[in-house]
Amino acid sequence: MRTQTLLKRGLGVSFALLLALSLLVSSAIAEQGRKGILLVAFGTSEEKALPAYEGIEAAFRPALEQGEPLVWAYTSNIIRTKLGRQGKKVYSVDEALDALAEQGVTDLSVQSLHIMAGEEFTKLDRLLQSNVLKHPGRFKTMTLGRPLVESMDDAQAVAKAVLRAVPSARKSGDAVLFMAHGQDAGRCDMVFAGMNAVMNAIDPLAFMASVEGYQRIENIIPMLKEKGVTRVWLMPFMVVAGDHARNDLAGDEPDSWASLLRKEGMTVFPVLRGMGEIPGIQDVFARHAAESHDDIVNPKIKFTAE
Repeated sequence: MRTQTLLKRGLGVSFALLLALSLLVSSAIAEQGRKGILLVAFGTSEEKALPAYEGIEAAFRPALEQGEPLVWAYTSNIIRTKLGRQGKKVYSVDEALDALAEQGVTDLSVQSLHIMAGEEFTKLDRLLQSNVLKHPGRFKTMTLGRPLVESMDDAQAVAKAVLRAVPSARKSGDAVLFMAHGQDAGRCDMVFAGMNAVMNAIDPLAFMASVEGYQRIENIIPMLKEKGVTRVWLMPFMVVAGDHARNDLAGDEPDSWASLLRKEGMTVFPVLRGMGEIPGIQDVFARHAAESHDDIVNPKIKFTAE
């Protein structure tokens, strides 16, 4: 720094001049702003699932200058409480915003790590807007990146990325079945149906079903039988390979997808790898963050009569 150089050379610079220089530097920094990133996921308490989050974080780091913060938050109260009992602290959304403000962040990019814009994403959107109303002026800008799958471009990119991630040991005639979470209330059913159609168009032996929602494993088994499938690769259509993937998908319980398919005489090959570990999926999330320009702090909403 120029100020440090002047001091080391012992030049006769007055304290008043040094203070003026310092104020000018501080003013320039304040005007430029300080960036930060907040990554928000439903969360997981499964240690083996964390490489997915680590991969996503690595994809976002290059967007920040040295020293600019990247913070995580989980929307699941249950998971945060469970981790707290284990002595592990993960922020809620409000806590994460407090931490970022304390670190001097002025321009914040929030990225949802949800798959589709269902209940959890809606909850996140409400939390951010509520926080801004409670703390006006705390951030100069705050943008919210959309979930993984919203557009047909997203669906194409995601389908190609997850199909490339199927192990090369897959043989001709082997099916791939992806487990999504879904939701009983039906939010995102149409997005799910579109994603499923794109997937199946690229690979006729690729199928999707969900833990909740309209497309269950019971709907898929007849389709597999009709195509004469005897071998099925099981993969999570979830950011992390957490509890659902390890129990509902690949577990030994009688009602797990693996058990139900074995009962039908099929050989199953579970792949416990969250989508967050796949570079192509990381790229979609990073693109959504970069493309987000709707500022929650200064919304430009115009209502016009038709």
